[in-house]
Amino acid sequence: MSSSPNTVDTDRLDALALWLQSIGENPATLRPVSSDASARRYFRLDSLAGTHVAVDAPPDTEDNATFLAVASELRAAGIRVPAQHAAQLEGGFLLMEDFGDTPFETALTDETLQLHYDQAIDLLAALHHLPTHHRQRYAPELITRELGIFIDHYLTDQGVTLSESDRAAWNRYTQWTLAAFDAGEAVWTHRDFHCRNLMLLTDGSLGLIDFQGALYAPAGYDLASLLRDCYVDLPPAAFTRALDRYASAMGIADAGALRQSVDILGLQRHLKCLGLFVRFAREQGKRQYLAALPRTAAYARHVASSYPESDIVLSLLNRCQTEPPL
Repeated sequence: MSSSPNTVDTDRLDALALWLQSIGENPATLRPVSSDASARRYFRLDSLAGTHVAVDAPPDTEDNATFLAVASELRAAGIRVPAQHAAQLEGGFLLMEDFGDTPFETALTDETLQLHYDQAIDLLAALHHLPTHHRQRYAPELITRELGIFIDHYLTDQGVTLSESDRAAWNRYTQWTLAAFDAGEAVWTHRDFHCRNLMLLTDGSLGLIDFQGALYAPAGYDLASLLRDCYVDLPPAAFTRALDRYASAMGIADAGALRQSVDILGLQRHLKCLGLFVRFAREQGKRQYLAALPRTAAYARHVASSYPESDIVLSLLNRCQTEPPL
């Protein structure tokens, strides 16, 4: 007989507590911090050295070895990522440095927006200067599979089906997207470089989390993640300023090509996110992601209306309701 999700959660929490006790920590002080789009759960606990974050990352769904390896790579390069205090990879338990309670998202005000986006762009440029030889390229199979999430979840939830002519046009759009991913110099790519994966630390610097999915791809992907963030509205002037700052930091002379990369790669990302947000709500009960759907769909519509190669995307989005029926 299979266990219910609640039973599984309780069993894993008990196992986490036993492991923490075995390494001299006090599991009685555990309290939830947050969860994310994955199966990971985070808990804060008190220690003699202050507070730490305990991570429940089930090994059947989470690649904890890769997370620790990438963290070590970034730390060696001077990027602020959480320090590892202890790990039990076979159980899927980690004890990490506590980065506090101030994600980039909540630190943004009219007065601080320019400062913090300057910080974020400088951090992104530092990442993009890292060597890519340890990373795999953003493969065409993965790019195509992620686009399928939009069809299988967002469009299906909207009751939109594709005709034969739609599928032919979608295939042409996919090939155009793949060509954009294959164009230009590829850089170390976080893949989720947005406001909820950047933490404002007590010294005023930015710390980085959720980096285990790193690949290498054109710079436009991470830039779209940050500057067309699914959770934040960035004014057009701030968008342009940030893009110019990035181009200067990376020595990029062709700002038009960079912006086009942000458009095309960002469109792929936003279509994927539309499907993921619906899937998270339906399959995991994480309905908080539905609040990001209107903004994300608006990004997709804006870009799709700007390029004839993405006409099919605009057509499909125009067949959807303004609000998802979920």
